[in-house]
Amino acid sequence: MVDRGLAFIEKQLTAGPKGAGTDPNAEGASMLCAYTHHKVRQDPSHPVVVAGIESALSLARNAMANGLPVKAEITYETSVAILLLLDIDARKYATQIQGLANALMAVQKPHGGFGYLNEQLGDTSQTQYCVLAMWSLDQADFKVPRIAMDRAVQWLLRTQDPTGQWGYKGVDSNRIGAKETQDNYKGHSLTTAGGGSVLIGGDFFGLWRSTKQLKGDVENLPPALKEQANLEEMKAKRESFKIPAEELMTYVNASKNWLNQNPYRRPGGRSWFYYYIYTLERYESFLEVANGKQPKDPAWYNQGVEMLRDAQSPEGAWGLAASDQSNASAEISTAFSVLFLIRSTKKAIGDLGEGIMAGGWKLPDDTTQIRVEGTQIKGKAVAMVVTDLLGMLEGEDANSIEKGSIPEGLKLATDPEERRKQLSRLERLSRGSQSFMARRVATRLLGQSDDLQVVPTLIFALTDPDSVVKTYARDGLRFISRRFNGPGVEADAKPLEVKAVVDKWRKWYNDLDPGYVFLD
Repeated sequence: MVDRGLAFIEKQLTAGPKGAGTDPNAEGASMLCAYTHHKVRQDPSHPVVVAGIESALSLARNAMANGLPVKAEITYETSVAILLLLDIDARKYATQIQGLANALMAVQKPHGGFGYLNEQLGDTSQTQYCVLAMWSLDQADFKVPRIAMDRAVQWLLRTQDPTGQWGYKGVDSNRIGAKETQDNYKGHSLTTAGGGSVLIGGDFFGLWRSTKQLKGDVENLPPALKEQANLEEMKAKRESFKIPAEELMTYVNASKNWLNQNPYRRPGGRSWFYYYIYTLERYESFLEVANGKQPKDPAWYNQGVEMLRDAQSPEGAWGLAASDQSNASAEISTAFSVLFLIRSTKKAIGDLGEGIMAGGWKLPDDTTQIRVEGTQIKGKAVAMVVTDLLGMLEGEDANSIEKGSIPEGLKLATDPEERRKQLSRLERLSRGSQSFMARRVATRLLGQSDDLQVVPTLIFALTDPDSVVKTYARDGLRFISRRFNGPGVEADAKPLEVKAVVDKWRKWYNDLDPGYVFLD
């Protein structure tokens, strides 16, 4: 479904001038489709992505010189431009990204919401994209005034309907805790927009997680590694936000109750269905963060997939057929559908992990309980050797471990619970350790485990900069899959060659577990 959707976008957006396709809001559509395409393919040189980047950079130049133009879709476009450039190369485009961010903050309304520049009213639909942009900027360590997010969240709280819904242009109650009846455009898409934005704001201020995840630019580490943010900074942010997590969740729970009591049914005729389904994915993904759980097989996602499967046209598009009318163009509808299918928000948030502080891959620094002498393991039973070895590898000097200190034939614990814990620790080491030795040992042991649950980590290890890690990952995948001629990554492989191997192994695993979502 994703491949067919991208094929439609590629055909449409390479047909017209500057990749405009048929959408009347050509620049916005170009940037959204470029963002979607890059999220899936990770190819910044593709014409669809290049066209989107050109539009984003043009908008940035104008914004930095003249501020944002008074244009109906401008806050949407600015937010998507920020998301696109962050996803492409946050360092390369840092000046343009910060310029767009400054321009966006400058048009925030006095009441805290965002909306049309020629109106004083706030707009829930526009505010949600501005909130998402602010959160994404903060995750990438750009400057976002705390007061901007604080004011946006407070405006959302003051504009929730007594039923738990949100409306289109918020009627401000002027006091948190007081609720005014909102306009007649209430419904599922605006309720998930408002509730999702409240959840995003809570995450921005550290109410759900103790850290934020950054796209680390750490030398010699896999590109998807997230490094932990400064805890003192997060503490200060959390203390600056005066609304407790419990109070914020009362608003979210009110929206959740309304959504549960009013299951979505797609209306006949033209609708905002595709706009809604991407908003739903964002709402549910941040709700998972707030609840501290990321279900493997959520019912809302499965239902959305079925609806999209039924609606996809022979051309691969959504919102194109006469029986599938959308208020957005087919390009935008298809982009929203693909973003839903790939769980794009969940990818941006990252895996909450297991047995670690949610929000970061911080490995333990305390090695006081390691029962070793120097870098030699002494006198332990085999199962205990693995435990001691893990402690050594999680220490600060893992690279200094002598190769002879790692016994051959190490075996994981036979007790299921202990084995599960060992595998979890090994997966974290393989994915996130700064020590090449730790990643080598962890990947080798995972490959010998003959356990299907570690396959995604072994696939991830194929992207490791260390050639030995790649070899262990290949051998482990071949052993677990019993595909003894399965593809591997050569030491000098180019990025697209690595991606091709990774995609083959992902396809094999998804054939076994269709519901599994790979987090890049």
